Amino acid sequence: MNTPSIQEVVAQVFQSSFLSLEQESLINELLLQGRYSEADLEILEQLTLALLSQKVAVEKPISASAA
Repeated sequence: MNTPSIQEVVAQVFQSSFLSLEQESLINELLLQGRYSEADLEILEQLTLALLSQKVAVEKPISASAA
């Protein structure tokens, strides 16, 4: 199975207007591995702006105290 690129993950996020914890983890993993391009960084900037303006919702982790 091929790992999607950051651009592919962010495109899915924009399509659904929702960032899942799984997608966020995958983006972080790709960044930590250095598997990104200038275009990936540009689309991440667009995602950041969408998150800040609440155009994209974020999945909230379940807290240990709620379990």
